[in-house]
Amino acid sequence: MNWIKFTEQFPPVGGGIDILIAMKNKNMECGVWLYDICSYFGGDYTNNDNWDDRKINYEVPVYWCLIEDPKN
Repeated sequence: MNWIKFTEQFPPVGGGIDILIAMKNKNMECGVWLYDICSYFGGDYTNNDNWDDRKINYEVPVYWCLIEDPKN
C-alpha cells in the first residue's frame, strides 16, 4: 500500500470508495498511531461531516491509502 499525506493529495471523493486513514492519538504522549476505514466525501478532511460512518472524529487524519487486495 502507498500512504499519501492529506496535505499533499486528497483521496477520491464519493461514496463506496473505502480508504484506510492513519491518525496520531493526541491524548498519548508517545503519539500512538490509530487506523480506521471510512469513505471520504470531499472538503476539509478535518471536518467530521465529510466522512461516512464517522459521527465524531477527535483525531486529525495524517495519511490515507486505497485498500488493496492481499497479494499471494
